[in-house]
Amino acid sequence: MVGGFSESLDLQNAIKSAFKGLDVIVPEEASSCVVKGATIFGHMPKVVSERVLRYTYGIETFEKFVQGRHAPSKRIITDNCSVCQKVFSKHAEVDQKVKVGEPQVWRTYNPQYKSQKHMSFSVCASDKLNPIYTDERCIHIGTLQIDLDDHDGALDREVLVAFTFSGTEIVVQAKDRKTGNDSFAWIKKRPYISKHLYLPYI
Repeated sequence: MVGGFSESLDLQNAIKSAFKGLDVIVPEEASSCVVKGATIFGHMPKVVSERVLRYTYGIETFEKFVQGRHAPSKRIITDNCSVCQKVFSKHAEVDQKVKVGEPQVWRTYNPQYKSQKHMSFSVCASDKLNPIYTDERCIHIGTLQIDLDDHDGALDREVLVAFTFSGTEIVVQAKDRKTGNDSFAWIKKRPYISKHLYLPYI
């Protein structure tokens, strides 16, 4: 137990009662452990080289509609084809080890309408390993947008998206393959997902 309130004997006794099968350890100067750790990390951010993800992260996207595979209620028609909306496109999964500061797998997305002048990406997180849709045990934690000012209506235009997990934030990058232009979103929110609530917190 660390942090200022962890020195409370009432709290220590409550934790010990709730977790009788575990050893509860309260180090000396428990109230300053968090501050010391933050200070060390601030001076030496590279001391943490890997992170183990607590959640699955991805982008809300469209996918070609397949009868029997996708929910009929999510079917819409775009200039591209008949698609399923609110599909969770996974970029990194729960319990995955990621190198801090290194982009994960790049995934390709295409515009759905010939008149599109930008593409917006809803960044989502879930406590499920393989979520299918973004409206099932997922929360929205950020938005990324990239402009397509010179879009000529080609629906095969490619925009690449990747996640980079840094020490205190998630960086989501979109790259327009045609122009080479980049767009970034810095997400400081960390998700909290319970059985009843879907609330982001920082």
